[in-house]
Amino acid sequence: MRLESVLDWGEESQYLSGLERGDWKLKVLKIGGSVITRKKEGKGEVKEGVVKRISQEISKAYDSELILVHGAGSFGHPIANEFRLRDGLNEENVLGSIDTILSVRSLNTILVRELRRNSVPAFPISPSSAFTLENGEILSFFEDVIETCLSTGFLPILYGDVVLDKKKGFDILSGDKITVHLAKKYGGIAIFLSDTLVLDGEGNPIEELRGREFRDLGTSGPDVTGGMYGKIREILSYGVEAIIVPFKPGNLERVLKGEECECTRVIP
Repeated sequence: MRLESVLDWGEESQYLSGLERGDWKLKVLKIGGSVITRKKEGKGEVKEGVVKRISQEISKAYDSELILVHGAGSFGHPIANEFRLRDGLNEENVLGSIDTILSVRSLNTILVRELRRNSVPAFPISPSSAFTLENGEILSFFEDVIETCLSTGFLPILYGDVVLDKKKGFDILSGDKITVHLAKKYGGIAIFLSDTLVLDGEGNPIEELRGREFRDLGTSGPDVTGGMYGKIREILSYGVEAIIVPFKPGNLERVLKGEECECTRVIP
C-alpha cells in the first residue's frame, strides 16, 4: 500500500510549504516503546540494533515535515505501574513521577543521539513541559515550539511522559495520544511503527479497517486482537487517518517515502 493512496494531496507538493499555505501535510511517526525496548531484570533496556536500524531508515527517508514520537516502553511502564501514576498525584507517588520523567527522558536521549549519528537533526521536546491535561485529556500544548522546529528544519521528537493535570495533579500522556492529537491538529497522517501486524481473531492480517466497521470485541465487526484494539480506538476517536506498520527491515523507510509496504490502513 502506498502512502499517497491514503490521502488526497492534490497537485501541490506533498510535504513542503505547509507553513506558507497554512495546510499542514506532514507525517507524525510513532515508534512503539516495545519496538525499541525490552525489560531485563526489572529494568528498562534498549534494543540497540533496532534503534540503529530505525535511525538509519529515518535518515534515508527524512524530509522537513516529519514529527517523531516514541513510546516509553520498559523505561516508563514498570515505574508508572509501581507507583500507580494513573491514579493521579498523592503523597506516595510524587517522587515516582519524577523517577518516571527522568527514565523516559533517558530513553529519548539515546534515540536522539543515534539519530544525530545518522545526520538527522532531532530536537527533543519534553511533553512534561509542553502539555497540560484535564482528567487525562489534552487541555493545551505549547505548539509554537513544534512549529518553529519544523519551520527551521529540525525534527521534533516527543515521547510518552508524565504531564501535569489540572484535576488529577498529573497523569500519563501516552505517545499514541500525542501522535493522533498532532496529526489532527496539523491535518497530517499518523504512522505507527509496531512490533506486530494488525490481526483479526483468526490471526489473519487486516489490510484496511474503517471506523464504521470497527466494533467492540465480541460483535460482528473485525475482531482486532491484543493491544492493537486500544490503539485503533484512540486513532478513530480523533478522526485521523493512520497507517500501522510492522517493524521489518526496510518497511519504515518505504512507508516514509510513500512506497509499497506491509501495513494496515485505518480510516475514520
